[in-house]
Amino acid sequence: MGEQVLIVGAGNWMYGDEAAGIIIANELGRRLGDFVKVTYDLGRVLGYLHIQQPKELEQIIFTTMAAEDEDHPSGSWCRLDMAMDTSRTESSWLTGTRSLKLPEMVDLARRVAAHGVHTTIYVQFGSDFRLGAPLSLPVKKAIEAIEDRIEEEIRAGQSVRSAPSRRGLSATAPF
Repeated sequence: MGEQVLIVGAGNWMYGDEAAGIIIANELGRRLGDFVKVTYDLGRVLGYLHIQQPKELEQIIFTTMAAEDEDHPSGSWCRLDMAMDTSRTESSWLTGTRSLKLPEMVDLARRVAAHGVHTTIYVQFGSDFRLGAPLSLPVKKAIEAIEDRIEEEIRAGQSVRSAPSRRGLSATAPF
């Protein structure tokens, strides 16, 4: 089967909640091992499209963080499927303060999807992006739910029943 799922963890370890995408990708790499490939470098995704055959991948999953707003409190999250309507992607959603803006990530994901690769973005909303800040409690709690949901999605799409699992697979997005 090989590495047919690429998980891209976007964020920055140094800025509180902005680390969530990286933490999620790292944990999924630990849980699913040989069944996924994990990267934290968005440039590698672009390089992959130019150097390798995108048809070798079944799916790319991006995990990222956006600043909370009145409709999306800290700890909430959503799943954007690039094969579906992404009109709910708002230009005001930012991935923290130092990473790509979410509309730029959506554009990158659409470019990947145009190569025939199922592409999904999991967006988690956070509130504390200060240098050296720990993850906020709502974000910590949501990380496990997102990890479980992505693992469930990968397992449903592939026969990876032999991959180790740490928790149950019943998480759903809060909106």
